[in-house]
Amino acid sequence: MNELIKLYPREIYLGIVVIAIVASPFLSALFGRIAFRIAIRTESIVFDLLIDSLRPFRFFYAIPFGFAFHLAYLINPYAYTARLVSVIFLTYFIVEAAIKSLSGIAAVIRHKSGAEGVSSTGYIDILKILVTLAGITFVASVSIDTDIRTLVGGLGAAAAVISFIFKDTLHSIFASMKIASWNLIREGEWISVPSYNADGKVEHIGLYDIKVRNWDLTTSLIPTHKVLEVANTNFASMQVEARA
Repeated sequence: MNELIKLYPREIYLGIVVIAIVASPFLSALFGRIAFRIAIRTESIVFDLLIDSLRPFRFFYAIPFGFAFHLAYLINPYAYTARLVSVIFLTYFIVEAAIKSLSGIAAVIRHKSGAEGVSSTGYIDILKILVTLAGITFVASVSIDTDIRTLVGGLGAAAAVISFIFKDTLHSIFASMKIASWNLIREGEWISVPSYNADGKVEHIGLYDIKVRNWDLTTSLIPTHKVLEVANTNFASMQVEARA
């Protein structure tokens, strides 16, 4: 086998990658069928939510690009180009699968809580951002042929610029963490935020906004990092008393 690789490195490289690309949709379909059959037999809503979030199971397409990345040395002097192109697609499919998995976890959390009393799903959005940043960092390290630890260390010098550019996102992250850790607002609670014409039930708490279904059936979106900066009233204790 080693002799064949030495004699026909490019042909073997292309053969492996092409076979993996052709096999990927079949593997994706096979996994889907198996997963759906298991879901039907187990009748678990949690499993259903996780499987549904991963559809159409495109993470199998990461396999051929994984081969293309690790075997790029076979096609010198085009190894750098092959590694760069393959790592972009490889990272995309991995990050997409990770984000979908996190969305499935968020759906499970909402289901477990009965879609009410949830304030921790903002952490899921934070994890999605971290996963995306990790993917971008990995692609950048390959594109400039630098060790990822060196690249991350260099980014520390640009922290001030990055914090200015992503100022609103950072504010939203800190606000979401405060809301979740202190249980300031939960889904299902009735709040009033006059500054944003919001007076109704909290339907969703996200990283960037809080969705409120008002008493007149209109919808208000409040920036997450702003809700803690303006006057607001939470009627949660009154709801508890009324139920009692």
